[in-house]
Amino acid sequence: MRADADEATQEVYMFLASGSFEFNNIGQGLFYTGVIKGQSWDFNFVCDCGTISKQEFLRNAIDRFRNTSNEKRLHLLTISHFDYDHISGIQYLFNHISRVDTIILPYISPIERLLIAARNSNPYYSNQYYEFLADPVGFLLGTDKVNQIILLTNNNESNDEQLMNSNDISESQHFLFEKDPEKAREIYGNEPNLRRMNVKIFKHTGRLLIEQLWSFKFYTCSISDVKLNNFKHQLDNSNLSVNTEEGIKHVLCCKTERDKLIKC
Repeated sequence: MRADADEATQEVYMFLASGSFEFNNIGQGLFYTGVIKGQSWDFNFVCDCGTISKQEFLRNAIDRFRNTSNEKRLHLLTISHFDYDHISGIQYLFNHISRVDTIILPYISPIERLLIAARNSNPYYSNQYYEFLADPVGFLLGTDKVNQIILLTNNNESNDEQLMNSNDISESQHFLFEKDPEKAREIYGNEPNLRRMNVKIFKHTGRLLIEQLWSFKFYTCSISDVKLNNFKHQLDNSNLSVNTEEGIKHVLCCKTERDKLIKC
């Protein structure tokens, strides 16, 4: 609902659509779910899916969410950031759904993902977590259940006249985002494989509009340059080979190399 809508308008919106939303009790982490229902349509979504508490808590919550939905298709999955307690249950979620229309997540560069791995080193974390960090887009598309992935950059400049209105997935879903060609060139330079994947790159200053009634707005931020430069300096003094995309993937997927990484 719009905060500035008058009482009569609110009543109209409530008549046209209703929603149920839940911060699921899964311990330390986040599994936020929602279902928006109209007179002849519904839209379900998940925001983040992870915990560092018992994974059983998260799996039970995923099962409950799927049991309350009329279909196993997920319209939207958003991933806010790549810490373990926000993505540990992604694979289990995919195992219990048939399709995901759209995944929206921030673009995080390979070197930033290395830093995240160094901060999130834990012998109890699954290998799948580090496989995700090594190649988030490849990991998600590798499930063969994703229609499209949208990567959001942290470019704050926006021009409303350049917003892209795309409803390729559904006539009821309008993606109002602005392309970011300058950042896209940088991203493709860092990760050339993304050119061949079903990925769209937009500035984060946009929104997803559902049935002209419900709006999802997004925001991203990046690791500070100071922290990133300090980390790069420490990497330069290590014996890790991280000068290429493949080298970074190797470090992330190899436990021996990750043990060296946490010393940086």
